[in-house]
Amino acid sequence: MKTDVIINRDALAALKELPFESVHCCVTSPPYFALRDYGLDAQIGQEDTPELLAEQVRHVTAERIFDAMQTASLDTVYFLKGKETAE
Repeated sequence: MKTDVIINRDALAALKELPFESVHCCVTSPPYFALRDYGLDAQIGQEDTPELLAEQVRHVTAERIFDAMQTASLDTVYFLKGKETAE
């Protein structure tokens, strides 16, 4: 497997294609609250409140990405960049 690769695509789809315990660093930046409408039903960032956005980010991160992330090694580092609004 090629190393030192940046994967810029849907996290859940990409994780399914990676070998077991092959991820050592995950960096993500979910959309800011109410900044952009991408016109997708499943988008993040258009929730009614910043608190609901935080809950959605927590859900996707903890329950969807890390559950699917059998690709994570024991030393995986996770970075989440975000703020309440773009202003």
